[in-house]
Amino acid sequence: VRAQARRHGVTACFMAKPIEKYAGSGMHFHVSLQDDAGKNVFAEAGGESWSPPLLQGLGGLIQTMAESMLVFAPHANSWRRFVSQSYAPVAPTWGVNNRSVALRVPAGDARNRRIEHRPSGVDANPYL
Repeated sequence: VRAQARRHGVTACFMAKPIEKYAGSGMHFHVSLQDDAGKNVFAEAGGESWSPPLLQGLGGLIQTMAESMLVFAPHANSWRRFVSQSYAPVAPTWGVNNRSVALRVPAGDARNRRIEHRPSGVDANPYL
């Protein structure tokens, strides 16, 4: 990878925040949950504001976030991403279409309801 990058006049780097004055790189992933029939259980029904499974999922992820940060941000450099006003989450929070929170619930069609998990840096191991 690095050799190919050099051929194109750029540098390949796998650090979460290699340059102090620029934004870091996150590894956001989206989580949804389906039942046996393939229905998204995070989707709210008729009059609900949010489905109970979605709220429980958010609560569980927030409750375990501090302990999980060793996986999401495994290196000293990983923590340089977490500064305010950088779109990197700085607290275990959630919100709708808010790109500064740790867990974002994208707005849109309820059938596609999901949680965007934003704390992980590009240097986290995706298999853990």
